[in-house]
Amino acid sequence: MGSALLVVASPHVVEAAEWTIDALAGERLVYDDNVGFTRTGEIEDFSSRTTLGVDVGGGTEVLDLSLRSRFDFTYFADESDLDSNDQRLVGGVDYRAGELMRFGLDVDFTRDTTRTSELDDTGLFIFDNIRREALEVRPSWSFDATRVDRFSLEGEYRTVDYESDLVDYDRYGGAVVWDHEISRPSALGLTAFAARVESDTVDNRESELYGGEAGLTVEASPRLDLRFGAGYYQATTTTDLAAEEDESGFLPSAGLTFRLAPEAVLDLTYARTVAASGSGGI
Repeated sequence: MGSALLVVASPHVVEAAEWTIDALAGERLVYDDNVGFTRTGEIEDFSSRTTLGVDVGGGTEVLDLSLRSRFDFTYFADESDLDSNDQRLVGGVDYRAGELMRFGLDVDFTRDTTRTSELDDTGLFIFDNIRREALEVRPSWSFDATRVDRFSLEGEYRTVDYESDLVDYDRYGGAVVWDHEISRPSALGLTAFAARVESDTVDNRESELYGGEAGLTVEASPRLDLRFGAGYYQATTTTDLAAEEDESGFLPSAGLTFRLAPEAVLDLTYARTVAASGSGGI
């Protein structure tokens, strides 16, 4: 696969009274020798993706507001059935209640197709290019208990709807997080999480998910940070037609950040996660 990218951005087009508006336009040209990453019957094609976007941000000393928008228009030279127009809107509110406490709310709406959304999820219906809509709402609260300790509560509601074939689902979840700063930027983090997934299937499939994770960030050198993590989850799935199913597994993660220069950073990350899927399972 090869690609060429041209991006034209105009930062701070409008700035007044603590508000900014940034505009972005980009064009990506791609040759892909296997669009769906299939083992047989590969499809190769040229495509172009035009991206337009506007970011708005601002607020006061205690309140920050932001809204990001992206509009993608993708066209294939030969496989016109894979053409799509996708939209994404991301809004955020951050409120500082004094020096120690913060409240946040993030809302993310995505309208795309299975050509992109299912590539890393199920690997199915990529060439069907089925329309997908996803809405995610994430409230949060954090409290700085000491100079080096922060406690957070995070919530999540996610609903995903497909135009056809795949399984719609709703996910409700939350997490408790403790972050401890060992020495800047070295830090330790502990997370306990729980979630419930309700899938729109004929057998009323429901899954409950519990787990925990621990992560450590260390400064190996003034230019290199290393990250290590480990976690474990337990999932229980019930349906009207079958016996209860249990599954569990480990959630390893690792990464590094290397500062090549003041304006260039190399970041590598590996992680294994567990989440709801358009295939109807966890």
